[in-house]
Amino acid sequence: MLTHRIRLSRARVATRMGAICLALIGVAPLLGGPSRFERAVRVRRVPIVNPGFETTSRAMVPFEVTSGARGLADPVGTYIFNGAQIVSIDHPVGVDGWRTFAPADPNVLIYAGVLRPGVVGKGSAFLVGMSGDHVAASRVSPMAQTLEEVVRPSTTYLLRFSAGYGLDEFASGVYVSMLAAPDRDAFVFQVGQPGVVFLANTFTSSSIIPPPAGLMRSYTVSFTTPDVLPPELVGKYLVISLVGSDGLPSMCFDDFELLAY
Repeated sequence: MLTHRIRLSRARVATRMGAICLALIGVAPLLGGPSRFERAVRVRRVPIVNPGFETTSRAMVPFEVTSGARGLADPVGTYIFNGAQIVSIDHPVGVDGWRTFAPADPNVLIYAGVLRPGVVGKGSAFLVGMSGDHVAASRVSPMAQTLEEVVRPSTTYLLRFSAGYGLDEFASGVYVSMLAAPDRDAFVFQVGQPGVVFLANTFTSSSIIPPPAGLMRSYTVSFTTPDVLPPELVGKYLVISLVGSDGLPSMCFDDFELLAY
């Protein structure tokens, strides 16, 4: 029942606001603040901790990537993204907001973390389109953040972000999901975990075709909740979950923003 209602609601949102309205939302950040349209429809920005992956406990060198993420207070080891991938725990890095698996052995390599890209070849940027010094980089391992936002009825949630894979890498799809979870503190990354409800992902909301190598492109995930929340959504927290692929290909992510209206 929930999935059916969400699909109907997405169509209704597009009808009631129209493509021009959605375009205006997209332009708003370029104008230095909320547009008149955003204020008129009471668009609310849902807080995301470390949305651009810039908040780390220390500066990182080019192509250094964290072996997972467990918050600023629990730093993890690092390895070199395009070199010998051996985890070093001599100078660990804390990553604010985002989480991955936390293995008992700190030397285990987690293929999802915060990467500081550099240049490759004859001075070509590994990635173009990132807004700061860091991105999230994931292969087969998921990374997620459970927000403080409790799912609200009769609300459209629009998640925007950038994604792309670097030069000398090869393409994977763009896989980002929105979930609802009962536990604010548990690591949630997929449906099938106790009490976790699927809301939307890139497959249902936008193209998952990646951009050309070395270029980050904008993507969206959106869904609308029904006027009366079904029992399985009442009191649940929103979760953003990403994964690079189901194997070797990697994907980078940046600049997450979540709007509610």
